[in-house]
Formats: sequence, C-alpha cells, structure tokens
Amino acid sequence: MNKRRVVITGMGCVTPFGLGVNSLISGMRNRTPYTTDISIRTSTDSQDIFPTGLVPEFNSDLDRTYIRGMGKMHIYAYEAVKEALKNAELLNPDNSIKGDSSRIGVSISSTLPSIGKYKDIIKIYSDNPRKVPASAIFPLMNNSIGLNIAKIFNTKGRVINCSGACASSIQSIILGYEAIQQGKADIMICGGTEEYSDLLVHSFHKMGIASKTNCNPFSVERDGIVISEGAGIVILIAEEIVNRRYNLFIKKASILGSYINNSTDEVFSDSADILNCMYNAMVDAEVNYIDILDTHATGTPKGDNEEAEAIYALSSIKEIRNVTALKGYFGHMMGASGAVELIATITANRNCYMFSTVNKNIDCRVPNLVTADNNTPHLHNTVIMKNSFGLGGINTSLIIKT
Repeated sequence: MNKRRVVITGMGCVTPFGLGVNSLISGMRNRTPYTTDISIRTSTDSQDIFPTGLVPEFNSDLDRTYIRGMGKMHIYAYEAVKEALKNAELLNPDNSIKGDSSRIGVSISSTLPSIGKYKDIIKIYSDNPRKVPASAIFPLMNNSIGLNIAKIFNTKGRVINCSGACASSIQSIILGYEAIQQGKADIMICGGTEEYSDLLVHSFHKMGIASKTNCNPFSVERDGIVISEGAGIVILIAEEIVNRRYNLFIKKASILGSYINNSTDEVFSDSADILNCMYNAMVDAEVNYIDILDTHATGTPKGDNEEAEAIYALSSIKEIRNVTALKGYFGHMMGASGAVELIATITANRNCYMFSTVNKNIDCRVPNLVTADNNTPHLHNTVIMKNSFGLGGINTSLIIKT
C-alpha cells in the first residue's frame, strides 16, 4: 500500500503567555516572566514555594452547556483547536469543519484528567452522594477531551486518547499522522492539553525533581521541573487533499517520519532507548541529518543527562547541526509540552530564526547546543526532530520538514 504524505497546516495554543501562537512567540522572544509563586503544603507542618506557569484568566466564547461539563484543560484544548482550524482555513461559521466529517478525527491527550473536576465531584460526593449528578463521570474520563472537541466541531471520525504522560501530545500527533498515512482519515486534530494541579508539584517534590527556582535545561544550575499548564494543537491533513480539494494556499510542514518506544525505568527514559527512538525515527524519515533537534530536556539532573548522552551518541553516526531546549521559556506543560514546543520551533523557523537554549552554564555533553550566546541561524528547508519523553519511559521522536 502506498502511504499518503501528511502535512501540518494550522497551529494553535494556550500558554502561560496567554491565548494564541502570537502570544507564545512574543513571550518567548521578549523573555516575558511566566511564573507565579505557589505555596504547596509538602508536609503536615510546613509549606514550600514553587514557581508555576499558570494560564492568565480569559473569557471563552464556548457555550455554557459545554463549559459546565469541562475542566480548565478542556477549555484550553477548545481555544487551541479553534485557533488551529482558523489558521488552517478549515473552520466554517457554525464551528463545523470543511470536508467530510466522517473522515475528520481527533487525537488529543493529557497526562492526567481534570483534577479540578475530580475535586469538585469528590467534594459533592463526600458531602452528600445523592447530589452527585448522573453525568458526573463524563468530564472525569480520559477520553472526554477528544469527545468534547469532536462534539463541538462536529467530527465523526476516530477519536484517539493516549495518555502518554509528558509524551502525550507528540504521541497523539504520531498516531494522527499514522491514521492519515494509512488512509483511515483525511484530517486529524492532534496535540495535548493540561491544567495545573498541586498534586503534580507535590509528587515531583517527593521525587526530588520539582524546581524551586526556574527550569534550566542542561545547565549546572538545574534543579528540576517547573510545572506549567496550557494546550498545543496542530492540524494534520493528507497532502493531496490540501492541494486538490481545499486548494489552500497556506504554509505547511511535511511530516517525514516518527518512532515510539519504551524504557522500563519508573521515572526516566534510558539513554540507550532514547538513542534507539531517535535513530529509528531518522530511518523511518529516510534522513541522515537533523537541522534542529528540539529536545525534551525538563531540567532534571538525570533526565537531561540521559537525553544528552543519547544525542552525543547519535551525533557520532548522524549529523546533528543544532540542538535546543525550550522549557526554560515557559516551563513544563506536561501532556501539552511537546506540541507547544513544536509549534514554537516551526513558527520561528518560518521566520528564519531559531529559539536558543536560555542557559549558558552547560554541564551536559550536548553537541551543537544553541545557547543565548550563539548567533541565531537563518534556516530554510529545515529538517526538525522533536523529542518528547513521558514519565515511566514512553519515548517519542517526530521528524518534520518546514
């Protein structure tokens, strides 16, 4: 079977900088502060302060009948999907999507379901079980994100919800890509979303990987993860449909290949498995070089070391021209991070620049790491690899060409 070529067209996001891709890029270019100090009870007799990237308050145009059954992460996903569809010139005035709805699917994931909605329902249940509504289970299901998006935008194709921890959004993009490639769909709405929860910060604090300063990937000063929230969405379309049926004169990026594998560590991916994932993605994409390797790099001592060792090993057999890490700009949005970072890298590249790693005092062996002191390259026809790794060992590498 001839596999169809797949392109990324529209993109949308919600981040600690606000709504939209323009807000993201402006915040990153201006190095706008993104954190709010949150006090977390870490023991019975003490509290600690942690920096956290929270989405600013905003009013959504989403109908209240939908919002009542949604957590923040669902609303973030809606706003990002709406922007991405508009950007792709696929959105009709009634919020339906141009094309055969039975051939349009959704692949959106998260690390956790809405903890906010869980808290609301548990409180009602604890106070009086009889007051728990019959529909309470729906916003708590992991597949509620995709189902809500499908309902709002009237899509009838497949709905994929793969909870891949921090790899969720890139894993979701890869699964959407494979669905179109194999002829199971024509358009896929893909990405990830996440909302802030004290539980995440507390858990990472217990593991010793919650930063109390800032996210400093690959740096000697790194002390862990800064939790953020938001959503990142990309629209995938079969290339021949873009060229023929919709006749869209829009910018697009071609997906060249991908790979997913697993490490067996409880927390961090192993360097050998990361190397295997990146190498096989390049084999799948049939490329021998990478212009920009957009790393996962969360700012944890062990996690960054494992990825750095894998990149160093890959560079001995393949050409890796530039390496960067972006979580220093906006923290770790968990299940949304990979898609948001991919959006930032594609957008910058289309405008002939590249976001550098914000740290200078590097202590990892990362070949060709672009830091704040480097000149920003002007790149065209760029091959980009995006890495995302999930807690528990899910590894994903996606390769595109802009």
